[in-house]
Amino acid sequence: MPRTALLVLLAVLAPRIFAAPPEAARDLTVDQFEQLLAGLHHWSDAKAARQIAGLRLAERANADELAKWQAEFPGDRAREALVALVDASAFLRPPAAEILSAAPSGTRGDKEMLALATDFAKEMLPKLPNFYALRSTTSFEVAADEQLSSLHLTSGALNAKQPKRTSFRVLGPAGLNGSADQKLFWTGSFAETVTYRDGAEVEQQPKEGAERQVAPVESLTTWGEFGPILRVVLEDAPIETTVLDRWEKGPHGPLAVFRYRVPGDRSHLGMLVGTETQFAFPAYDGEFTVDAATGAILRITIRTAESEAGYVARAFITVEFGPTKIAGVDYICPTHGVAMVKYFDPYSNIDTQPPPLAYRTSINDIAFSNYHVFRTKARIIQ
Repeated sequence: MPRTALLVLLAVLAPRIFAAPPEAARDLTVDQFEQLLAGLHHWSDAKAARQIAGLRLAERANADELAKWQAEFPGDRAREALVALVDASAFLRPPAAEILSAAPSGTRGDKEMLALATDFAKEMLPKLPNFYALRSTTSFEVAADEQLSSLHLTSGALNAKQPKRTSFRVLGPAGLNGSADQKLFWTGSFAETVTYRDGAEVEQQPKEGAERQVAPVESLTTWGEFGPILRVVLEDAPIETTVLDRWEKGPHGPLAVFRYRVPGDRSHLGMLVGTETQFAFPAYDGEFTVDAATGAILRITIRTAESEAGYVARAFITVEFGPTKIAGVDYICPTHGVAMVKYFDPYSNIDTQPPPLAYRTSINDIAFSNYHVFRTKARIIQ
């Protein structure tokens, strides 16, 4: 199988980095965090955001909880801080109340469930019609002030189409990395049209005369959510080391969560970093969640192995899938994703040996919506 690029980090002028430092413990359970939020409802938007930005969760929060929490805060800053906080928890186990103590009666065996999931991944791509959808990305950065100032200068120097100073909004001191001088920044939101045709995602060309919307020069970008990510993981992961880890409660029935591990010599997960031209294929592990009734994969997570040398300390990605109507027909398509990369500061560490402990984290919150069947227009000339 050809190696496939699924995760790309474009980091300008980044130096080599080393292992990440230990993180400070500021973790809250979902219930503890919800209790804390109850005391913030009457705070100003900026003050509430500052408090939220300085925390992190010890377990995964779900989309329904995020929507409920955001509805309680009308201000943009607090709502953005909530998104970043919940996204950072996307790679953790859910609360204990969402985990079943035993396999539900009447469910299939582990091997049969895994076979159904594998068949689903293989059949997903051929069943999808030609379509286009809206991909909306909100980006966050955990960094120090001087690191963001360097990004301002580099963005202006390298991208002539972005002459204006990039607008970053500080939300508060960051609790994610445990570094006292780092803050959580909202670094931008943008949307683009994704076109899927003949079994593959294709680049959307701007209309004639229209200025193309682009992400910042230094940006975290992912590809492969429309099928390849499932196929690559299931083909990479040795079946003998892919095991059923637990059962979770789902909105429509029990969910089987499988745990997998892929060694570096089997990896087809591509990463491209900085000015390098060759993809790296790191070892990785993660989980995928299977609907017990249908075998559909509804969630997948990837965590790359920690680097001892290189640009990136750790990279994470999760994609959630759900029923989506395209031209009146139900398909299982991506609905939401989170990408997160931890790496050392690419501007201040160039001449530092050994590198300082502080490192940066980039987070992308990705929503897929507005699915429409793609039809070509033709005229008959007589």
